[in-house]
Amino acid sequence: MNALCAAPLESVRPHPDADARTESNDEMVISTSLKGDASRSAGMSEIAAIACVVLVATDLRPAIVSVGPLLPSIRNEFAISNAQASLLTAIPAVLGLLAFPTPWLAHRFGRDKVMLVALATLTIATFTRAYAGGVISLFASTAGVGAGIAVAGALVAGFIKSNYPRNVALFMGIYASAIGLGSTLSAAVAGPLVEAVGGWRFAAGAFANTWLARHRRLDGHCAGRTAEGECSV
Repeated sequence: MNALCAAPLESVRPHPDADARTESNDEMVISTSLKGDASRSAGMSEIAAIACVVLVATDLRPAIVSVGPLLPSIRNEFAISNAQASLLTAIPAVLGLLAFPTPWLAHRFGRDKVMLVALATLTIATFTRAYAGGVISLFASTAGVGAGIAVAGALVAGFIKSNYPRNVALFMGIYASAIGLGSTLSAAVAGPLVEAVGGWRFAAGAFANTWLARHRRLDGHCAGRTAEGECSV
């Protein structure tokens, strides 16, 4: 009788190696993603890597810094208070917290894919904000700008430290300088663009157009420099 009862219990008891196989499969997916990123990075020269870092870094601040000269026009058009207008710069700063889960996203889905999604989000959000029809879409697109900047910025720093550990100081110095250059140029150009065109929308969307032009140039510059023909930033 005991033997008959024991048989079905054994049949439903989970196999001791089931969880191990599941964890092993997850590790293989993550490992494959990391190896793909590593193989693309291995074929990139330092000059190409510096060019890619500069092109990406110069696009991480204009969407925030350019808002300053545009605030009077935005405030008048949407009839918002000074406190509400300040959210256009505060929201991206708060969303900088998204930099913390970025390493996990890079390990899970691959650094290159996450970087492209972050930059695409930044571009789309910049366009959307430039042609926002209401206050809600204005603030929602600003949140998208902050998310794209936070994730992309964290990935560039990680890319430098993991692939060029002997030249971290050089790369980080160039990275910081490029961010400063992008901030300075966007702040200097935004005001004159508003006066020349007669509206803030073109000035706000011009920086998204700049990203698209640089992205195409980036693809052309890095083509053939990596194992799979991609720019691994």
